[in-house]
Amino acid sequence: MTSVVLGFALVLLSTVAEGFAQVSLKKSVLPKHTRAFWIGIAVVLFVVEALLYSGALRLLDVSVAFAITSFGVVTVALLARWVLRERISPMRWAGILLILTGCGLVTMNA
Repeated sequence: MTSVVLGFALVLLSTVAEGFAQVSLKKSVLPKHTRAFWIGIAVVLFVVEALLYSGALRLLDVSVAFAITSFGVVTVALLARWVLRERISPMRWAGILLILTGCGLVTMNA
């Protein structure tokens, strides 16, 4: 595995950690959930995200790594749909497609 591929993997893992952290924060404000537990989970996940992203920055240009982090929007939307049963509108699906296209274009020559 090359260092660039490892960098991509670390950034993608960091966006997944961020997605779960965002969902945990949302769960912390829902009526039937324990606030402190979900906030604690979110904090741990944000720390994991920062560590993964920092590792990725050792392997990738910051402009490439930062562009890939926009995939976090996609991750959060999909997790919100899956875990929280939130609706994703057609316009948001179009935005997700544009984000994925943009990530692909920016990282094509990394």
